[in-house]
Amino acid sequence: MNKLRYLKIENGNLPKGLDYLPNSLRILDWTRYPSKSLPSHFNPQKLFELSLSHSCIKHVRIGTEPLWKLKTINLSHSLNLVNTPNFKGMPYLEFLFLEGCIRLYEVDPTIEVLERLTVLNLKDCKNLVRLPSSVGGLKSLKDLNLSGCSKLDKLPDELGHVACLEKLDVSGSSIRELPSSIGLLKNLKEFCLAGCKAESPKSWNMIPFQLLRKRSHIPAGLSLPCLSGLHSLTQLNLSDCNLSEEAMPSDFGCLSSLRSLNLSRNQFSRLPESIGQLSRLDRLRLEWCHKIRRLPELPSHVWVDADNCISLDTLANQIGQSNSLLEGYFVNCFKLVENQSCESIALSLLTRYLMGQALSDHKIFEFVVPGNEIPEWYNHRTVGSSITVELHPGWFSKKWMGFACCVVFRLLKPLPPSVRWLIKCELSANGKFLPSLDHIWFGGEWGQPVLDHIWFFSCILIST
Repeated sequence: MNKLRYLKIENGNLPKGLDYLPNSLRILDWTRYPSKSLPSHFNPQKLFELSLSHSCIKHVRIGTEPLWKLKTINLSHSLNLVNTPNFKGMPYLEFLFLEGCIRLYEVDPTIEVLERLTVLNLKDCKNLVRLPSSVGGLKSLKDLNLSGCSKLDKLPDELGHVACLEKLDVSGSSIRELPSSIGLLKNLKEFCLAGCKAESPKSWNMIPFQLLRKRSHIPAGLSLPCLSGLHSLTQLNLSDCNLSEEAMPSDFGCLSSLRSLNLSRNQFSRLPESIGQLSRLDRLRLEWCHKIRRLPELPSHVWVDADNCISLDTLANQIGQSNSLLEGYFVNCFKLVENQSCESIALSLLTRYLMGQALSDHKIFEFVVPGNEIPEWYNHRTVGSSITVELHPGWFSKKWMGFACCVVFRLLKPLPPSVRWLIKCELSANGKFLPSLDHIWFGGEWGQPVLDHIWFFSCILIST
């Protein structure tokens, strides 16, 4: 075994492990490694990868000499691990995976020597209470995952010096205030803060719809610094952070690369007008924002999900008069249909879409609002789940604009929150089924429609 380079053991019947491992190993991949430590005489100078996921290891000490070749350490789901190794002996480490190490409470400050580290995954390390300030020395770090670190309540100020950072996930942590240095992360592309708040109430979709109006006490939410320096940011998730309008950044418009913005399950009653300046924004999520009353002017060709925004009563006039909205979901927004003619807005948007004015990559137009009648401008109609339409010869010509469909639907009885279900539209021509035109999901995180709803949708291109 003195020349063994690759050792892989998976579910092996070795309850006490091995007293000896060859120093010639390049890769050690042992799932469920049974010992609390590696053999004391194991000194693998040419080790390239150490993978001991789901192991019993408690402390990591690998030999006495520097491991110049070591690139990857994976100790994910090692439930007994309490701290990381001293990193001075592995200066060229590039990947460090510690996901699910629930007893890990600290990261060794020598991590600053890992100038080539690109991925640091600490997801679900539920006892991790802090990151050392030395993480600011990680010059090559691109992906930092701290999601589910429920005891972590602060990020070090030095994090803003990690110039290469592209992805930062702190969702489900106890972080309530971000360091001002976050605005220095000019290469950050994805930033997730979902569920970062002072208190974690039960999931709102478990609360009966009628009781949402009665919620009064809401704990203080996340405090955000200036974000204007994040010019590369494409995805920002601020869902379920108890954000009020006072806590909302006024400089949203400076996020010039932003494409996806998730503000669902928050406490603000209005959105910053600067959102209209996000010229590249194509997806805006506002589900369960039960205090919001009005949508401001939005960028062109945006997808909006405002399901269960029970106080929403107004859409900006611009929305119905331009190409701003290609997909709009307003399930259970009953005040909206009381205050505005959603049918006329749907018709205006649909007409512009079919006329090709909405120039985008979207091939589908959708609009869902409460309602119980098919508008008069649909001349083919029926009761039931199918309809047959006879098309005249030569219908598929240059003048053909597309299919415009409308469905009234309701849920006959409430389903358990965990149950997900969908409505889909299929097209059959001359007895041949074509790919599904469109579908919408309900249940789970999407919630369930109360009473009747209307689903408008259209498709320009279909397979033949």
